[in-house]
Amino acid sequence: MHGTILAPTFNVFFRSKELEEALLQECDFGSLRNICKGRPVPEKHRANVWQVYIWVYWLCRFVFLCYAPSS
Repeated sequence: MHGTILAPTFNVFFRSKELEEALLQECDFGSLRNICKGRPVPEKHRANVWQVYIWVYWLCRFVFLCYAPSS
């Protein structure tokens, strides 16, 4: 493995407990983004994180469609 640089595993994943507590408290997307900070989400939490993301996405679309100025 000449020339291969491997990232330390302790730096890749964040504290899973912090994410788990936030998901149990039905946190918002901003809180999840601050916890994750662009790092990979552990597999056991991915479905719940996606549910929050999808909820925010559809809520934003609904608000935009309902309150968009008429042209």
